[in-house]
Amino acid sequence: MPASDQQKSASGPLEQPPTPIDRSHQTRAMSPLVYELFVLGELMVEPMYSALLHEIAQRILGPLRPLSWGILSPLILRLQQVGLTTSAVEQSRERLPRPARGQPRRIYSITPAGRERFFTLMLTPSEYSRDTSEVFVIKLTKFQLLTPVQRLTVLQWYRGYTSYLRTYYQTRSRYIVHNF
Repeated sequence: MPASDQQKSASGPLEQPPTPIDRSHQTRAMSPLVYELFVLGELMVEPMYSALLHEIAQRILGPLRPLSWGILSPLILRLQQVGLTTSAVEQSRERLPRPARGQPRRIYSITPAGRERFFTLMLTPSEYSRDTSEVFVIKLTKFQLLTPVQRLTVLQWYRGYTSYLRTYYQTRSRYIVHNF
């Protein structure tokens, strides 16, 4: 570009930066193991029905990491099929109103194999991924089920993740400073 053209564009009207795209409505599903850890963890605390699992997931994971019925229902079925959970039809109680329509609710419980699987998922350090922060949040909500030594194992795993990120960002920032 000739020097006179550069001066014209430099002295011309400033272009407006592009408007950021609102992506707040977009979500992304997590790894199936994250959802499995969540469901087994909740059932470690007490038996519950799927609607309550869904509601708790929304509170823990937030609006950008939903646990849809399309994920939850097949997961619950698979956990039953492999023997990690069981279900029973809720017995009606006089004081509690029955749902206005539909079938009686199914109450899901964890089996001894499910408990073993839960502790395996809690204590086995997974590879770092885009889901690591959410996995840690889920593990943190179930710290009361772990011994102090087991808690330390989880905390050391997450500390390794944050160290990995810090090193990555430091390296990238040095690259940017020296190359731009």
